Amino acid sequence: MNKIVLFLCFVPLITVAQNKKKIKKQTEPIAFINIYFAIQKNDLNVHRDFIWNTFYTDKKLHKSESSVCENIGIGFKINENSDLLIGLAYQKYKLQQISDFPLTYCDPIIYNAKEIKKSTRYVELNSLNMGIEYRYKIINKNRFCVYPNIGMNINFVLNKKQDITMLLDNGIVAYHKANKKHLEINKKVNISPFIKLGFRYQIIKPVYINIASFYSYQLGKEQILTETSNSNLFIYGLNLGIEYKIR
Repeated sequence: MNKIVLFLCFVPLITVAQNKKKIKKQTEPIAFINIYFAIQKNDLNVHRDFIWNTFYTDKKLHKSESSVCENIGIGFKINENSDLLIGLAYQKYKLQQISDFPLTYCDPIIYNAKEIKKSTRYVELNSLNMGIEYRYKIINKNRFCVYPNIGMNINFVLNKKQDITMLLDNGIVAYHKANKKHLEINKKVNISPFIKLGFRYQIIKPVYINIASFYSYQLGKEQILTETSNSNLFIYGLNLGIEYKIR
């Protein structure tokens, strides 16, 4: 009788222990593929040198412009709260110059107009970026995590080009083929440190969605405005992407 009582007492303990073994703690991916699409705003930090102070003083010559970036990379787990990511991206920078640039004149009469109301110079710079970044998860619970990232891109500039539009008084936007041309690249290789703040959520077992805001600043100076090369590009925006666990 005593043996039966002891057996009945130990059965619940054995069952609990077995159930604990079955419950596995969710672990972070050891390796994963990272793909994202960036919606970004491009702007320019102009350092006021002698030319600028002589001719322009406080005049604003440019406006920011929107562009996109596509990235694919791979990430590796360092520990439960941090990852190392390596990636390759195709980056487009775009800016508007709104005054003080040379152009080839387009006769408004050809378009049944009397005058040019406004001219805008568009500059586009395309680069291939190799990046490395460190991610630390400040909140990491169940399927959800919040993280800041810090990293650096090496930018290999592929081309730089311009086009000029002329808005006529009858509403037509005119072009002249002589204004569309490739420009000299000042920095074929540039460095861009960046920071991010985002969150990640696991939607199904191997797949995570990622949303992060970011800011990046090019260290090397590039001539975007026609009259000064003493300027640095910077971008800010939003990354939208997915991660796929491969291990």
